[in-house]
Amino acid sequence: MIPKPVDWEKYIPQGSDRWRWQKAVCELFEERKIWAKESLAERLRDGGLKFRESMLKRLLCGVAYYFLNGPFRRFWIKKGYDPRKDPESRIYQNIDFRVHHELRSYCESRVSSGLQHRWDDICAFRVFPYKCQISLQLCELKDDYIQQEIRKPSKEEACNSATGWFSFHTLDCLRRCIDVRFMSVCPHPRAESLLNSMSTRFEKSKRMHTYVKVARPEEQEKVNKEAENNEVDELAENHEVDEPDDLEDYEDEFEDDNVEEEMDAYESPDHAVQEGDISLPDDPHTNHDNVSRDYLQELFGNFPFSTAGVDEVQDDQSLGEYEIYDQYNDDSYSEDEDY
Repeated sequence: MIPKPVDWEKYIPQGSDRWRWQKAVCELFEERKIWAKESLAERLRDGGLKFRESMLKRLLCGVAYYFLNGPFRRFWIKKGYDPRKDPESRIYQNIDFRVHHELRSYCESRVSSGLQHRWDDICAFRVFPYKCQISLQLCELKDDYIQQEIRKPSKEEACNSATGWFSFHTLDCLRRCIDVRFMSVCPHPRAESLLNSMSTRFEKSKRMHTYVKVARPEEQEKVNKEAENNEVDELAENHEVDEPDDLEDYEDEFEDDNVEEEMDAYESPDHAVQEGDISLPDDPHTNHDNVSRDYLQELFGNFPFSTAGVDEVQDDQSLGEYEIYDQYNDDSYSEDEDY
């Protein structure tokens, strides 16, 4: 069950800082129905809106939700919109980039030094990521080949829980293109030789993709199996088979170097609020004692609670299950929190 929109304007006094911030977030979701958190946070900062991570999570929960798994995992989705039923949502899908094991020490040293890149620079392939594994949104990647491929009409009849609205081979080509683009800007001495290897694999993947388009069904299945086996071999070579899915967020700290580390609810539904545990301190910018309580009651009243606080959603048009996360626990934030 997809969470329904909430009429937040009924509960937040117009003219307050909270109202202005919530309005700005809502306008971004009018511009685009699905956002990566890093991109959305950077847009808000660039617009002069600076507040703590805890407030950002509250504002997002007022207008959006996200899946814990599937092709749109970790991205905030406008309430009322189900990307699994809209083939046009394919351009907003998630795609991961993992740094080759030979370069991980380089990335880890940069992360430990506190260095960070602008998200826009990462998506434009102007810099090499410092995180060993990041989650990117296809529509934000500034590459002609990628944009050309994701805007081709989807031939998939339903949204697959693993590959979304794309075929396995299309995603394989996109991943290899990303590898090549990032490796081309990597300053590490090993980057050049790795770039040559990755470029060769990218060209091979494109040829296989072209062949699959015209092959008979039984030939397509054979090529699919070969491509999957090749990917497993490369992951093993890259020391990434059976590793934990360590998709850490870039920290968006909104003018606060000591901000509390963000609760990583994307990785586990155990962080969800249990029914009856909803508690939100009054907003210090308003004199409305009941604003936050009533707001959360409507916010969480639009869909049923499961025992873990997270709904497992199964759509008969899709393969597999999607878990939806639409809540977070505010008990850890005190009433005198500095926004």
